[in-house]
Amino acid sequence: MVAAPRRIPVGSLVDSRKGKVRVVSATASAGRRQSGTFSGSLFRVNQSKKRSARGLTELTTMGPSFRACSGTRAGAAGGRRTIRRLRASARGRFRIRARNSSATVLASVWQMEDRCDGTLTKVRRGRAKVKDVRRGRSITLKAGQSYLARVPG
Repeated sequence: MVAAPRRIPVGSLVDSRKGKVRVVSATASAGRRQSGTFSGSLFRVNQSKKRSARGLTELTTMGPSFRACSGTRAGAAGGRRTIRRLRASARGRFRIRARNSSATVLASVWQMEDRCDGTLTKVRRGRAKVKDVRRGRSITLKAGQSYLARVPG
C-alpha cells in the first residue's frame, strides 16, 4: 500500500520496518531538493538550520534496546546479533547516526547495522564517509567495502 505524500516536522519519528519511506528535504540552494529511500528501522529525522550544514539531513536510528547484548562478549558469536538495521539509497546530503558511528553520503546505496559487537556500515554503491564515534577517526568507504565500529571493551 502506498501512502499519500505528507509533510512531517523536523524531529519526527519515522517507522520504516515494514516498508520503504521516501524522504525529500530542502537543500541550502533555493528551491532545490534532495531525496532518499530508507527501510528496515525506526529513525528520527533532523535537519540543521545552519547555513554551514548546507542542507544536511540527519537520520538517527531508534528502536529496540541493547539489553539482549548484555552478557555477550564482542568477539563471541552472540556478539554479532543485529539489533537495528537501516538500509538507504539516497541522492543528496544525508547522514545516518547509529550507536557507534555515523555515515555521511552525497549519492550512495548503503546500510548500517547496530550489532552487539559494534556498528557495521556496508556500502553497495557510491561512497560514504564513516566516523567512528568511539575512536574519533573517519574513513571513506567505496562500493563493496564495509567497516565495523567496535564497541569498546
